[in-house]
Amino acid sequence: MKKLYYFISFLFLLLTFAGCENDGTLNENSEIVVVGLGHKVYNLPLGNEILFTGNDIKWFNRDTREIRFYDHSSFKEKLEQYEKILVILADTELFTATNVSDVMASVSTVYNDLVLYHDTAEDKYYLNDSYPVNINVEQVRLNTEIREENWGLFLYQLGIEGRLK
Repeated sequence: MKKLYYFISFLFLLLTFAGCENDGTLNENSEIVVVGLGHKVYNLPLGNEILFTGNDIKWFNRDTREIRFYDHSSFKEKLEQYEKILVILADTELFTATNVSDVMASVSTVYNDLVLYHDTAEDKYYLNDSYPVNINVEQVRLNTEIREENWGLFLYQLGIEGRLK
């Protein structure tokens, strides 16, 4: 009887582990899509070109707001052409962010709403509530409150997909 128990247990474990394919990759079916809005140079209403998806996101650090990509070189040039990005989750538009880099922004440039900030010196991207970061303006607080529910959905989805740090 013990031999049968051990055999069945072994067979169960074998089938369980054989069915699990763990190659260290994340969920390949991300429901996050990011599209470009408005051409920076020509101010053309370019529409909904997919710039990257959640599959391109390696992780997002909710404390520093850094968004790390597996390889942003494939979409970096396209991204730079757009004034704004639109983040979509499962066909629901969550929020937009102004595309800003330290090269293009002047000292006097202020954005009171969400920005996708590219630190060109370190080649890092951040999703910040404003530019410059942490400016104390009432409008930034209001915009953050307006976006709060959809921001939560974005973070929740990143968590489900194993992309939160």
